[in-house]
Amino acid sequence: MAATYTVQTGYFSKSSNAENLYEKLREEDLSAYKYKMNNRYFVFVGEFQSYSSALSSLNKARKIVPEAYIREVNFDFTPDK
Repeated sequence: MAATYTVQTGYFSKSSNAENLYEKLREEDLSAYKYKMNNRYFVFVGEFQSYSSALSSLNKARKIVPEAYIREVNFDFTPDK
């Protein structure tokens, strides 16, 4: 079964900005990954089966990105690691 929730930490027009955030999150041992959609670059953390299971990663991600939030995955994607 595919993940249905993730933590969105960033949304950028420049890939270098997404890469910088991705590296910061990885340095903190968060399972970050990047995704490109419609010339925008997203940075997510984790893949979760439920909203509640994403809360721990959300709290860790918010130490780096206070605006991070849990997002339902309602699109088909393959992470760009």
